[in-house]
Amino acid sequence: IKLNYLIFFQNLKFDKRSGKELFEKYNLYPSFPVSTANFTFIHNNKKYYPLSNISNSKVFLPNEEGFYPIYQSDKYGFNNQSFETNPDIILIGDSFVEGCCVESSKNIAGNLLRNYKVLNLGKIGNGPLVEYATYIEYAKDIEAKYVFWFFFDNDIQDLYRELNSEILSKY
Repeated sequence: IKLNYLIFFQNLKFDKRSGKELFEKYNLYPSFPVSTANFTFIHNNKKYYPLSNISNSKVFLPNEEGFYPIYQSDKYGFNNQSFETNPDIILIGDSFVEGCCVESSKNIAGNLLRNYKVLNLGKIGNGPLVEYATYIEYAKDIEAKYVFWFFFDNDIQDLYRELNSEILSKY
C-alpha cells in the first residue's frame, strides 16, 4: 500500500512557488489570518481591526493540495465575485468557508451559487468573535433567507484569543 501511495503522489503536479514569489512576481496577495496575529492598525489615533482581505485584488489561499486557490476579492475583500446585497444565503466562517484548498467553483459558496445568490463572509483564521464582528459590520442589515454560520473544534481556542482583543471585546 505504501508503494502505491508514493507512486500516486510522485505523479501529481505540485506548485512549488512560494507565497513570496506569488506576491512579488504575480502581484497576488495572501489571505493571511489577521485574527491569529491579533493584528490592529492605527489611523488618525483610532485603532482598527481588519476583518477581510485587501479589496478588489487577486488573493491566494494556502497551497495544501498542490495548488494555490486564487480568487478576485470583492469591494470589501471577501471571496465573492461581487458583494451581494440581496442574497438568499449568507455564509460566515473561517478558512473552510473562504474556500481554502479548493477552486472557487468547488467551495461551499461556489456550489450554492448554482441555485442561489450567496454572500460569502468567510476568512482564514477567523474565530467566533471575529465572525460575529464580520456579520455586524457587513451583513446585519442585509435580509437573507438563510444565514449559515460554520463552527469547528478550533473555534473555542480562537475565541479565547479573540476575547483578549480590546477592539473585538466590544462586540
